[in-house]
Amino acid sequence: KRTSMGKDRGKGVRNSTLDATSLPTGFIGFGSTSNSTQNESEDLNPELQLVFKSLSKRDPITKLKALQELSSIFSNLEDETQRKLTLRSYGKSFSRLWEESDRRVRENSCKTLVTMVNSLQVKKELAPHIKAIYPSLVALLFDNAPEVATAARVALDVVMAPPKQTEAAVFCKVEIIRSIQDKLTETIQTLGGKSSEGGETQEKFDRIISSQISSLAYLLAMLPIPETEKSKDEIVTFFDKGNTSLWNFFSMKSNAIVRKSSYHLVTVLVQQFPEFVENNLEKFLGIVSGMLGS
Repeated sequence: KRTSMGKDRGKGVRNSTLDATSLPTGFIGFGSTSNSTQNESEDLNPELQLVFKSLSKRDPITKLKALQELSSIFSNLEDETQRKLTLRSYGKSFSRLWEESDRRVRENSCKTLVTMVNSLQVKKELAPHIKAIYPSLVALLFDNAPEVATAARVALDVVMAPPKQTEAAVFCKVEIIRSIQDKLTETIQTLGGKSSEGGETQEKFDRIISSQISSLAYLLAMLPIPETEKSKDEIVTFFDKGNTSLWNFFSMKSNAIVRKSSYHLVTVLVQQFPEFVENNLEKFLGIVSGMLGS
């Protein structure tokens, strides 16, 4: 039995890793299926209900214990309905856990995902939940804690075979962009929470904003040429209408981690969307000048 996170990490990867052909056509994620999932927590068995209740607590130690328990339970879970409900519930939890201030929670949320995927007998069981998991998993690739970023890379490679990750990024493009848009409108106050210390709140804000900017760079760099052509208008809308605050993040001279991710995004934009950069040349020249002078 596998009773701890990350144990036997490589076992079953070949059988459990999804390829793009396993992705459901037209699936639009969790946000639009609220009616079907409203009572899902009540349908989980009592043991799993308790685990997910613990995952919603503020205390990081409680969350870590719950992640360990979830890994152990799911590894030995034979009931197909319970597996589906657990995957769905963990997809929702994962979209919150990636923001946790405690590095260990973020790291072990990825390791738990690996354990769960490796425990699946049929890889297509994961397919309906990809769009819920993917945006958070991409963001964790750019976590400022090396242990977390490494765990996220392992998890991503287990969830989706590396040769198919470009197709997965295109498949999840709308969800990734929506997540980025939501987070870039956050402030230190809205991200901090009632129990956060001042320094901890700033660190969390910096980490989340920088990871979202890097996620956008990752997505744009992954897009194949036909998809890049189709995305031109979306990029203009993203910058000029939906996320005017992104220009402000580019100018944050005092914040090294956000500045680094912004420079990465500017580089990708120059490579992938040169026409957009040319049309906003004055802004980009000011950004690059500010970065070089900071």
